Amino acid sequence: MVTLAEALRFVMRLAHTGGAAVWIGCGLLYLLARSAQGAVTTGYYNTLRLLMARSLVLLVGSGVYLIFDRLSNPQVGLTYIVVLVIKLVMTAGIVWLVSGGRQTRSTVAGPRPWWRDRGRLMFALGAGALALGVALTLIYEAETGRI
Repeated sequence: MVTLAEALRFVMRLAHTGGAAVWIGCGLLYLLARSAQGAVTTGYYNTLRLLMARSLVLLVGSGVYLIFDRLSNPQVGLTYIVVLVIKLVMTAGIVWLVSGGRQTRSTVAGPRPWWRDRGRLMFALGAGALALGVALTLIYEAETGRI
């Protein structure tokens, strides 16, 4: 029999995974559309931004629950906590960028490195956070012996 806590954990993990899929998918579409240079309308970009903003709310909401759920296990070790803090810093960077941080325009013509491009930086932080999420699951399973 599945307990209420297990069912809620499953729903939150599913929500977190779905939010991550939308974030990464929209990020890829955004970057691919930008490379088309002018072939995509502003409405397309606005739709992607809206989907990404909504998925971020889903990710943060489910993530808060999952953090407390995992940290309530006394077997969680220092490795898990350190990787979690790194992921939270990356997530804070994403939230800062989405909320309007770093909107200065470059005065230098030509391509910029990926870390100076807001869209690419958000995508890279999201992909990094996703990779750390997978690592956190593996660390948690190794430290606690449970899924």
